[in-house]
Amino acid sequence: MPSIVGRRRPSLLAGLPAALLAAAAAAQTVFAQDAGSTLRVIDSPSPLTIAPPSTTSGSGLSGLPPARGIEELRRTANPFAPGSEPTPQQTFGQSPFTTAPNYGRPRQNLILGPIKPRPAPRPSARQLPPLEAYKGSKIARDLLKRGIRVTDPNALPDTTGGPPKVFDPTLGMPAPSDAPPTVAVLPTLPIRVRPKVDETPFAATGVEVANVRFRPTLDAYAGYDSNPFRIEAPTRGSTELRTDGAVNIQSEWSRHELKGDLRLGYADFIQVPKANRPDGAGTLTGRIDVTRDTQIDLGARYALTTQRPGSPELPAGTAGTTVTNQPIVFSSGATLGATQRFNRLELSLKGTFDRTVNQNATQSDGTIIDLAANNFNAYGLTGRAAYEISPKLKPFVEVTADMRRYDQQLDQNGFERSSNGISARGGATYQVTSLISGEASAGYGQRKYEDPRLSNLNGPLVDASLIYTPTPLTKVTLRGTTAFEETNVANASGAIVRRLTLEISHSLLRNVTLSALGTFQDTQYRGVTLDEKYFAGTLRAEYNLTRTVAVRASYTFEKLKSTTPGSDYTANVFLLGLRLQR
Repeated sequence: MPSIVGRRRPSLLAGLPAALLAAAAAAQTVFAQDAGSTLRVIDSPSPLTIAPPSTTSGSGLSGLPPARGIEELRRTANPFAPGSEPTPQQTFGQSPFTTAPNYGRPRQNLILGPIKPRPAPRPSARQLPPLEAYKGSKIARDLLKRGIRVTDPNALPDTTGGPPKVFDPTLGMPAPSDAPPTVAVLPTLPIRVRPKVDETPFAATGVEVANVRFRPTLDAYAGYDSNPFRIEAPTRGSTELRTDGAVNIQSEWSRHELKGDLRLGYADFIQVPKANRPDGAGTLTGRIDVTRDTQIDLGARYALTTQRPGSPELPAGTAGTTVTNQPIVFSSGATLGATQRFNRLELSLKGTFDRTVNQNATQSDGTIIDLAANNFNAYGLTGRAAYEISPKLKPFVEVTADMRRYDQQLDQNGFERSSNGISARGGATYQVTSLISGEASAGYGQRKYEDPRLSNLNGPLVDASLIYTPTPLTKVTLRGTTAFEETNVANASGAIVRRLTLEISHSLLRNVTLSALGTFQDTQYRGVTLDEKYFAGTLRAEYNLTRTVAVRASYTFEKLKSTTPGSDYTANVFLLGLRLQR
């Protein structure tokens, strides 16, 4: 078959009417074809000129036969229409106006040979591996969505005997298994992962047991206490050796949760051994996820403290006698409840039980004061409803009803202390910004005693907590609480205790932390004229040598002002010690 190659550039007269172009092509172009498969293109040497339209001839073209008219031009509008077949010398696709003067001198006798077929590629002994889609590319993700596996270029070869899986990255579809020999796997550059910066390089890492992380600490201090007994006129100060042990618990389960903080401490006064006293506090909470929206809440707690000899809670002895020890007060409790979520609405109901036990007091004349009459049990039921307006704001309402029952019907002064109470409050947990978060609530509570001689205990309840982190190195914590406490003071129904604490912590370096803690507590007894105001301030510095060892130093100032004569005291405590943590 003849080979047709090449095409002259478009004529400047391409804008003329199709009829004129067809007529010019029939008049000015001739074709000639030699034997064989070679085409010979011969342009006509006679020029084609354009003259103004004439009224006699009906055509503005000169050089055309005079017999041609409009009808003939219409018939030749399509040079390949029936009756207008091209001459043997006309070349397909060639413009009939190639002899225009604007095109310069035309080419003569252009002879082109036949096109040779492209030789087949030589077989290669070593075939390049097929091109595959990059794992992180959009094409690979689309293939994975359709369930097509994208093989790793660095993976071991497939020995199953099936055709190799090749993916065309330009089409996003599996390509034929026979990849061309010129396709190669692009080298995969390893992604360099930046190491994570440890924000707390000196924090305890803990010990993991059954996916529960325990972070134990042990503190040992030595220092001086100016008033070990916390009395108005201390006879002497004493060297203090103090030991504290604590453990933080946090589960790492995908479901359920267990967390807690447990602490116990003991203060040993070398010069005043009768002032030795323990202290401690701890909470342990658990959550069982029954379903996505239903959970069971569990909890346990304890508190260990002592009563100072000048406390109004201790009954007064005979003239000239004083309490020589610090009776221990231990309380423990448990919580059981459930929480159900309905979309953004959250409803919870919890029951509580607490037990308080008092140790006997010893007077200077050897008399034992039995304080078992102050032991009591507390039962409570709390209902709470919360609605999540946004992840940063969740308002709630809470109602609590409880009753307290003493082991003995009458105390040392002959009053029946058992009572019933109810309280209600409303508030919200909030997160103003990423720097400020907390919880605030306000309400009202009332407690009624079975002894008619004791007036009801009632008053407003305000609780709040605020955590402010202006910088990653600084943290401010503010807490305020209100509670109705029991008392055995004669003619007093109870005490309303309001406590406010402020703690500021700042890290000078990653391993150097300074902190200040201030506490103010106001205790008002109802039924008697008794009011106590307590203030404590602590300055603490911590220097971490390693993740395991830290040096700690602290100074604490305590002051109590009471309306009861002889109950005021002031104390200064200096401690320097070492902390071991894991």
